[in-house]
Order: sequence, then C-alpha cells, then structure tokens
Amino acid sequence: MKEKTENMRKIVKRKIAAACVAAFMVLQCLPAAAAYADGPSQEVVLEKTAHWTDERAYEAEIDLTVKGMQSYTEKQKPVNIVPVLDVTASMNYCDTPGHTKLVIGHTLSAMENSKEIWEEIKETLPDEETYRKLGEESPDQLFLSLPESVDPEGKCRLVCGQEDRSDRLPYDNISGWKIIYVTDDQTLLTGVEEGTKLRRFSHTIDHGGIYLPVGETKIFENRTTWHYYSGKTERWQCEKSRMEHLEEGYAQFLDAVFEDMQPMICPIVFIGGYYINGWTQSKEEARDFLTEKEYLNKEAVLPAQNNGTNHEAAVLGALDAVEELENKENTFVILFTDGTTTAGYSHADGSADLGLLDSHSYGMAEEDSSWYSQFSQWALEDATVLKEQVPIYGIGYGSDMGNDTDSQEFIEALSSGEEYYIDTRQEEMQDIGSIFKAVYSDLCWKAVKVQVTDYVSEYWKVKEGELPMGSKVESVGIVNQRGEEDTITRITFPVTKEMGEDDQENFRIPVVLREAYREVQEPTLYETNQDEPLSKDVDGTGAYVTYEDENQVTQKVMASSPELKVCPNKIDYTVQKEALQKQVKAGQDVLYKVTLTNTGGWDLENVSLTDVYPEQEISVRFLGQEGVEVGEDGARAVVKLLPRGETVVLEVRAQIPETAKGTLTNKLTAMAVNPESPEETLVREAEASVEVEPAVLDYTVKKTADKTHASAGDTIHYEITITNTGEQTLRSVVTTDKFTVEGVQAVFEEQEGVSLNEEKNQAYVEAVAPGEELVLRAEVTLPEDFKDSTLVNMAVVSVEGSQPKESQAEVKISEKPIPTATPKVEKQNSGTGTTASGEKKASPVKTQDDSRAELFAVLAMGSAVALAGIFLRVKNRKVEK
Repeated sequence: MKEKTENMRKIVKRKIAAACVAAFMVLQCLPAAAAYADGPSQEVVLEKTAHWTDERAYEAEIDLTVKGMQSYTEKQKPVNIVPVLDVTASMNYCDTPGHTKLVIGHTLSAMENSKEIWEEIKETLPDEETYRKLGEESPDQLFLSLPESVDPEGKCRLVCGQEDRSDRLPYDNISGWKIIYVTDDQTLLTGVEEGTKLRRFSHTIDHGGIYLPVGETKIFENRTTWHYYSGKTERWQCEKSRMEHLEEGYAQFLDAVFEDMQPMICPIVFIGGYYINGWTQSKEEARDFLTEKEYLNKEAVLPAQNNGTNHEAAVLGALDAVEELENKENTFVILFTDGTTTAGYSHADGSADLGLLDSHSYGMAEEDSSWYSQFSQWALEDATVLKEQVPIYGIGYGSDMGNDTDSQEFIEALSSGEEYYIDTRQEEMQDIGSIFKAVYSDLCWKAVKVQVTDYVSEYWKVKEGELPMGSKVESVGIVNQRGEEDTITRITFPVTKEMGEDDQENFRIPVVLREAYREVQEPTLYETNQDEPLSKDVDGTGAYVTYEDENQVTQKVMASSPELKVCPNKIDYTVQKEALQKQVKAGQDVLYKVTLTNTGGWDLENVSLTDVYPEQEISVRFLGQEGVEVGEDGARAVVKLLPRGETVVLEVRAQIPETAKGTLTNKLTAMAVNPESPEETLVREAEASVEVEPAVLDYTVKKTADKTHASAGDTIHYEITITNTGEQTLRSVVTTDKFTVEGVQAVFEEQEGVSLNEEKNQAYVEAVAPGEELVLRAEVTLPEDFKDSTLVNMAVVSVEGSQPKESQAEVKISEKPIPTATPKVEKQNSGTGTTASGEKKASPVKTQDDSRAELFAVLAMGSAVALAGIFLRVKNRKVEK
C-alpha cells in the first residue's frame, strides 16, 4: 500500500511538472511581450554596417549579416507552389510604360440631341477624299475636334468608325461616328444619355496631354475608318505586351524561388479551360511551360469553344494540382489574371457553350449582363472549396485591372483574405517585376521561420526596386525627431534553408538620404536604424533576427545602428593648431598638433602645409605618417588626400632656442586647390603660442697648478677647468691666461676642438653643453733670474651673453737649495688637475726641503700619533676583560 501511494505521488508530481511546462510554452506563444525569449539557445549573431556608394548623390548601402543560423534554417519545411497564369487574348495587349492611359468613348448617337448635333458637325467635317488622305498620312489624323458648342472644354475628339458592322456605312451616316475622351478629364459631356454603353481604350499614346487610342486606318469604297488596336505596333515603338511582361516576371520569380527554397512547382495556365503541367522540381520545366508555350503539349481541360468561364477554370485547375499532394502543408496557390474574363457564351449568336467546365454554366437562355456576376459567383464557390485546403494569392494585373474597382474586388474575394490579396493599384505595383517581388516576399515571410528585420531610420529612403525579390517592404507610421508625422520603411528578409547552408547570409539595403536632411552646416552623423530614441512600433533596436529555437520559442537577436556622416554641399576646410605643452623651457622641444578637417562636400587633394616662426628662425619638422609627404627641410608637408567630412591630424616638432624667452608664436599655412575651380587656391592659417621659461646661463672657472712651490728655471703646468653649471650651452668661450708680473708668459697646449691665438696665450672653444667640463692646459718655464717670491697666474673666461669670470693659482718661488744627504719626503699638494679624459689627478710637487724644523715637527707629530694608538689599544683590552 505504501509503495502504491509513493508511486501515485510521483505520477502526480510528473503531471504537475508537465502541466507547468505546457503552460509555460503556451505563454511563450502569446503575441504580446512574451512572444520573444530573453536570449538565444545557440549563438546567432546579427551584424550591421553601412557605407556610402555615391556620396555626391547621397546614396548609401546598409548591410546586414546573420551568422550561426544553420541549425535553425535546416528545419524549414518544403514549399509547394501552384502558379495559375492567365493566357487569354487580352494578355497580348500592349503593356509599354506610357502606353496604358485609360480613356473612354461612346457613339455620337448616345447624345440626347444627337440629330441636331450631327447636323452641326457635318458642316465642319472635311470631305470624304480629304479625310481619306488624312488617314493615309496617319491614323491619328482621323481624330477631329468637336464644335465648341458640343465640347466647350475641348476634351473630346470625333473619329469615324471602329465597329465592323459600321465599316460599310456611308461617310455621312451618324452611326459610324464615335466620341473619344482624350484628356485626364474623363467625365461625360453634358447631354449623354443615361445608361450609355461606354467603350474603354487602354492602349493610348500621349500627344502632349492628349491621349489618343492606338489604331490603324482602313479605307473602304465609300468610307475611311479608324480601328482600335490593343496589341504592340512598330509605329509607336511599343515594347512589350502583358504576356511578355508576365513571362519576364514569372521567370524572375522562378529564379528567386528555386535559388532560395528549392520548391515543388505545378504551373497551370487558363484560357476558357486550363492546361496543367504536373508537379516538378525543375525550374526550366516550370518556366518553359509558359514562356515556350509547352502547355500546348499538355493535356487540355477545355470547353468546346475557347471562351469558357476562365476564372472558374483557374480555380478548378488549382484544385486538381492540390489534390495530387499527400502533404499540403506549406502549399500556396497564386492566381494571376489581367481582368475578370468571365466570358462563358459564344458572343456570335448568344448560345451557351455546352462544353463548359462545370454544370453551373448550363441552362442560361440569353446573353445579358447577368453572365458576369453569375460566372464570378461560380468561381468564388469553387474557390471556397480550394481555400479550405490551401491559401490562394489573388493578383489582378494590367491597366484594365488598375482602372476597374469591381474586378479588383472580385480578385480580392477569390483570395484567402486580406493578407493574401495583392492590390496592384498601388503606385509601387505598376510593373510585373514589383508584383512578383511582392508575392514572393510575402510567401517567404509566411513559409520561412528565420527572418531578418530592419527598420530603416527616418533619415533615409529605401530604393525598393533594388531589393532582392524575397524582401518584404512595409511602411510604418512614426513621429519623427522634428515632431512631424512621418513614415519609415520596415524590411523583412527571409533566411531560407538554402541561404543557411554556409551558416552565413548577407542582405543589402540600398538607400538614399531624404532631401530634408541633406542641407547641413557642418558634418552631421545620421543613424541608419530607427533605434531608440527614434520612434517605431516595437521596442529595442531597429535591426534584429528572429527564429524559432528547438522548443518552438521565438528568439530575437538585435544589432546596433551604424551611422553615416553627411557633409555640407560646399568646398571648405579648416585648420587648427595646438601646442601640446603650454609652457616650455628654453632649449627644449615643443610638440604641436595640427588638425585638418574637410568641412565641405568635396575631397581635397595635395593639401600643402608650411610651418614657421614669423619673428625668428627656429627649426621645425613635421613628423612623417601614412598619407603625408614631408619635405627635406621638415618645415613643409603635403597631405595627399583629405576626404569630405574626414579629419587628418599631424604633429610638428620644434626646438626652442636656449636664448628664447617670453611668448613664442608659431604659424601654420595650409593651401588646397579648389576641385571645382583649379585656378583658385584655398588658403587657411592657424597659430599657436607657448610661454618660454628662460634657461639659466652659468658656469664656474677653476685654475690649478701642478705644484705650490717652485724655483727659478722650473716649469709649472696649469689646468683651467670650465664647468657649465647652467641650462644653456656656453658659446664663444674665450680663455685668456696671464701673470701679474712681467716677463712671464704661459702657453696653452694644443688640444682637439680648441683654437689658440698666435701667442698661444688665448684659447677659443665654440661651445660647452650644460653639465659638461672643459679642461684647458698651459705651461710656463720660469726664467733663471726670476726673483719674485710669489707667482700669481690668472685665467679670465668670457662667454657670449655673460660677464667674464676669473680664477687664479699661486706658486711660491724660492732660491734653489744646496744639495744635502737629507732623506727626501714627498708632500701631497692640495691642488688638483684634470686629465684629458676628465679624471681628477693629484698635482705632483717638488719635495726638496731645507728646513730641519719642519722635518722635526713632522717626526714629532708622527710619534704622538703612534703613542695615542698604543694607549687606545691597551684601554680597549681592559674594557673587554
């Protein structure tokens, strides 16, 4: 019992846990804030960059790169597509841009007072022969102006004949004449009878605001007539028919869908009935079915006559294709038509076509307007059956559809609701390529689970025509940074299984800067994403990738917005100079920073720079760097390229003279050639100042002799040591050696770097650096009869910028002693000298001494020192004991 209870508890716990998980998954699928999980379960990365493609035209490119999504794209399910294509006769109508303005017309007899009007018109008509010549010259000459009383605004033209049954009527018969409305104003003339049957002409040529229907001249025995021609004609350089545009767009569609999805395709064409190809994975087979008319080699499901209920045939053909599939998931039907095309009867005699596709068509007794609504209803009933299995895209194409609201509503009703209806009346849907792109992008958006979304910021307009076919473009209402209501573009790119095979895919968005943001006074950065605080309909950044992880939870990875710099539309630049040290010591180097900024909208080449001190000659040098050429003297440099909106920073080094003091101002001059006017040079200048702290000029002079005592006839050697104790270099150092007595003259020794005068009693040295010593050597030999007791020798040193300094050395002169056997004692003289290498050495002196008293004094002092040492040693021993 206890074991069963424990098992029950475990089962209950598992059920509770399962319920919690299920509840969590349900919450994750809600479309509110819980729709996205906090972070990806695998590292998916979205990178966004932007760069100019034509800066002068304000054109740029945004690049989105998604990485790491292969494990998610490979789960994509196969796609099945059933393109159902209209190949009825109207698809051969001209579809050349500028040739599809819709105009209307009606018979002259439709006017309430047509007989009176006709009598008035006949008076203004050319004779039959003249009218024929006009038609031979050009069919357009057959269109005649109406009297002002009938057409006061001049918006209509009168033309003879356009119906086969009126071709044989006499020239002067009212039944053969038609009124065509040839301006933008298509409102009917006053007096047109209510319920008048109108004729529509969609193939027209603009003749300076007058839109004349395209036609040809037919001349009969007693009548010249104009016949409307809906197809291409060489006379008016018609380019392509609707069918040719359909084939082109369909081929582009197949290129995209097979590149991105590798789908199964079952193409169908309808023309009263339908031809079906069967399912294929060959792009060429699917394309040739239409473009090479291979459908004619397939089994046809057609009525006895080639004008059955076309749209019903289209729907039934799609049903046929879909029923062949075992798995209908990710299957889409695309119905493409240029109009209602609901003919179901032979218009020749009004009899019903007994070979029609469906029993709905039988039993109608006569030809009347009820056919159209009835045939449409049958198609809608069949479409309801199809839409229960797969969705239907409804696309109405061509100028007839663009001008026919009823036809558009019918196509919308055939489709699977608003999200599958492509309204081709929109301005951006005026060509077949745009229509197929819209279909494909929407199909991808529904079939593919990994998607990249980008909200292009309010500053940029997307060049939608250059986007890949799979992209989905939508407008989003915002309030821009100026507080105005505006719209931005949201683009969604599908990341298909084929794209994810190399685990990376790049999407390119071509953009152009909006006019309102081009005029700037200084270089300005514009975001490419609509990131916060810029407003949009979602939170977060304006670029992100979404995908379903292994738990079917939608993940969202975002990318930040790069910026692009916009420069003023002018030619200009600035130069700034800054001393990196505000105060500098004389004799030291100072470093300057030079900043060149192109503030205009043109690149500048070979900007030359010259740097000088206007008040004195000071050595300067530009420091070399990439893109800068420095002249030999260092004071000149050339910046090879200064791109628009960019900044180049250089450094200049200057050596401040040791003698400088106060404020020193440095001046930089920049020169650039105007790229628009090469004869003009754009000169800019900048200055920078530094405060110079004077350098101390100071030195010492010391003169020594190699002996303190000498006798007549002896030679004395002197050393003069000059030490630079200041912060400036000693310059023009002149040393003069002289004695205080006459008849004695010292002579300087010759040394490297020292210049002597002719008498060699004066030495010149160009410079002595701070902290260095200069040692000069001189010697003198005393005359044999020299009697003075003291010989004083003086060195006088003068330095540029300073007062002279002196130093002297004295030597005592005594008579020569009588030689004795007295032991010689060497005496160390306190004078010192300096060797050539700068080392201090003791000056040797003469040791002969005739004074016994001095000898005894020395011996007594030595004895005293010895006794004192013995005493201290004995005392220390006693202390130790």
